[in-house]
Amino acid sequence: MTRPSLLVADGLPFELSQFRIDGHVPSLDAMTRATEAGTPIPVDRSGAGDHQDQGLLGLEVLTFPG
Repeated sequence: MTRPSLLVADGLPFELSQFRIDGHVPSLDAMTRATEAGTPIPVDRSGAGDHQDQGLLGLEVLTFPG
């Protein structure tokens, strides 16, 4: 990574072998507002499901097999 923060750093491309997308956080602003207010972060559940051999686009809520 080029910086210590995941939110502003550039890193190497990667691929995950297996994971489940539970949903997406609508925006970084929505996540920040909810965190500051101490309220649940809204999650859009469209596109949820099992995936394999893919990278991530950003702001996904994930579950890994365990």
